Amino acid sequence: MGASRWLKDGTEHLAGYSSGNQRVDIYASGGVGTHQDRNSANQIGTSISAPAVAAAMATAHGANQRLNSSQVQNLMRQSLTHQIQGPSGALEVLEYQGTSQFMQSGKF
Repeated sequence: MGASRWLKDGTEHLAGYSSGNQRVDIYASGGVGTHQDRNSANQIGTSISAPAVAAAMATAHGANQRLNSSQVQNLMRQSLTHQIQGPSGALEVLEYQGTSQFMQSGKF
């Protein structure tokens, strides 16, 4: 689990406080109150990104109970992520808006 960060210019990058190596499976926004949601308190860190990933995985598994965890992870990667450039290549980041809509509807 890693974190991305929205910059003031509207671009998303690997957060300076996050690991950016090959052992990290997925990233999510670690910044609230930046580019995506200007009205929220400014909170940062994997303490923000980890619950987003856990909630999306739980919702995906609840909607598709016959899938194992690897299948849920693959489904999420195909449907709810986008890529940003990290120090050693492309990183898969959970899409903030798409994930929010998915968790409300339970449908990809």
